[in-house]
Amino acid sequence: MKRVPLRTAGVAVFLLLAAGCRPAEDRSRSKPEELVDYVEVSDSEAARNAAPLPPMGPDEHGVYELSAIEEQPSLANAAAVQQAANSTYPPLLRDGGISGTVEVEFVVGANGMPIGYGVSQSSGYPQFDEAAARVVQVMRFHPAKVKGKPVPVHVTIPITYQLQ
Repeated sequence: MKRVPLRTAGVAVFLLLAAGCRPAEDRSRSKPEELVDYVEVSDSEAARNAAPLPPMGPDEHGVYELSAIEEQPSLANAAAVQQAANSTYPPLLRDGGISGTVEVEFVVGANGMPIGYGVSQSSGYPQFDEAAARVVQVMRFHPAKVKGKPVPVHVTIPITYQLQ
């Protein structure tokens, strides 16, 4: 994961940018007990020389997972996002010296605009969660691409509010 610090006015906001965006959780798993406890790795010559699997296609809504795309989305307006993050730092939490990280999940559309959003992991402070949602609305991306064509993709990005 690649975190890029954005700093102004004594506040650092860390955003997970395109190259380090991690895929949204697999929506096909409904219960933790369905997760695999181990994976067997074959040391056979056939396994080592096997062709890689082709990327999976989009879901039923035409949206790809990050693991299935060829070119990652990248943030196009880092300065505006930094300004939005700093201006949305909740004053009571700033004055109290409180920091927090919110993981937001949304779709980067084929046009580079965020589509919908949700908090996938709360900071524990509703004020940070609400502020992070406002930051997402400011974000603009160079879209993800498959075969050179812009495509929508699910992303999860942590936004960290931290005083310097």
